[in-house]
Amino acid sequence: MKGAQPRIAFIIQRYGEQMTGGAESHCRQIAERLVKRYAVEILTTCATDHLSWKNTLPEGQQTLNGVLIRRFRSVGERKLLEFHKIYDRIFLTQLSAEEEYEMIRLQGPNTPDLVEYVRAHKRDYDAFVVYTYLYYTAVHTLPILKSKALFIPTAHDETALYAHILDEIFRQTPHLVFLSEEEQFLLQRRFNLPSTTGRVGGLGIGEPEPGEPDPAWESLRRKLENRLVLTFVGRVENGKGCDELVDFFLKFVKEEARGDITLLLLGRRTLPLAPHPQILSPGYVSEYVKFQALEMTDIGVAPSPLESLCMAALETWMHARPMLTNGRSPVLAGHCVRSNGGLWYTNYGEFREALKVLLADRALRTALGAQGRVYVQSRYRWDVVESIYVEAIERVMAEAAGG
Repeated sequence: MKGAQPRIAFIIQRYGEQMTGGAESHCRQIAERLVKRYAVEILTTCATDHLSWKNTLPEGQQTLNGVLIRRFRSVGERKLLEFHKIYDRIFLTQLSAEEEYEMIRLQGPNTPDLVEYVRAHKRDYDAFVVYTYLYYTAVHTLPILKSKALFIPTAHDETALYAHILDEIFRQTPHLVFLSEEEQFLLQRRFNLPSTTGRVGGLGIGEPEPGEPDPAWESLRRKLENRLVLTFVGRVENGKGCDELVDFFLKFVKEEARGDITLLLLGRRTLPLAPHPQILSPGYVSEYVKFQALEMTDIGVAPSPLESLCMAALETWMHARPMLTNGRSPVLAGHCVRSNGGLWYTNYGEFREALKVLLADRALRTALGAQGRVYVQSRYRWDVVESIYVEAIERVMAEAAGG
């Protein structure tokens, strides 16, 4: 129909307001900002849990904040033991293509109906935006879409990135947006891509807003009063480095006899934690509670060795708080270098000394936090970021129309 908005479909493994993963949050924020330009749809699963892919949401259509969501059921839940029998062999032996595809199937979410929908309706859309290289949803739709897709890999240097079936996928998908300079360099090197391939888009970060008051905050506030607070925001799990963070923190407070510090872990938790008076893990919290907690934070912590952007670090810097990050993540170390907004560590000794420096010098914490805020404001404004994604989508549509 003449004058109708172009129709854009985002393909993502999970989607919803309470999906706290980085790619999922990134997808939702970009999609919701683009509804004023395009008829935006989401092709996703019925899962809320990225470990099991259990079908917990109803199959079919729903609308959220102006975005049409089409949900497809996963075939069976994820079997972690079976997955790791293959995944753990990648660096030990050359897997066959069949074994690598089986690894992706076991990784999940195994949604053949979503893939068939894309195959059948490819021409009904002007462009697709596909997230996260390592999941079934991307691996099986990108070969169908090729240059009609804008690919946002959200990759970091991990075992799965070296699966050989990915080589052809990256070569056939010329339109890419990376979340950081480090991700861009990693993927250009890994897949021997021209240095001109793709561009860094990141994510827009606005001024922190408290949102609707939440009575749950008062109880947490009382526990944080008169404490030095270290705050982690994200999924509280081994994969995010939280096990090492907890170990380092407990060792530090014992060695340094620091009973005045609290480690606050904000996010859904799968990591088993023994009760400890200096560790608080309230689970998923509202935006209001997160806002207030970051306002009471003295030092933000980002312990994951595997990051492609780390929105939590950017949000913490917007509260003008310094960051202590895992330097084994090139992205986190890069953020700290470019921003001069934090310190990083690669082992316990470095964690101990960096934390001692930050705790001892309030003026340093203030200066680092202020510099981090300037960094985010200058590089991650929404008007700049949105224009990058619009230009990339327009290139995809122009090439698809010309082909």
